[in-house]
Amino acid sequence: MARVVGRKDERILTRLADEFEQLAAQLNSPVPIPMEIGKFTQACRLVSPLIRHLGVAMKFADIEYSAKGKSVNTLEELLDRDIQRNTIKLQSSASRLLIRVKHSLELLKIIFKHIMASRFYLSQP
Repeated sequence: MARVVGRKDERILTRLADEFEQLAAQLNSPVPIPMEIGKFTQACRLVSPLIRHLGVAMKFADIEYSAKGKSVNTLEELLDRDIQRNTIKLQSSASRLLIRVKHSLELLKIIFKHIMASRFYLSQP
């Protein structure tokens, strides 16, 4: 039975990796494509259970981006709006929330790299 749970977890992690690989491919394409808020939020929602253990930044960011997604379509538009309104430095601005999400994702990346590199991970069935 433990192996079935492992397979389910493996699918979740595979889906998570696939979502972020698609976002990275979009950002790294020769002709950059604006990042849709919906796609970004969808990928972040897969990570949010993990990030909740690190802090509440993702929860607030998810709420903020979901709400803002009704009035703008891309992250670029969201940032441009903060710049136009001169709210980029406010604690509750979308720009600051985006930075918090970025830091949370970077921290998770480091954690996963350490887990994968550890002997404990490699010795598991």
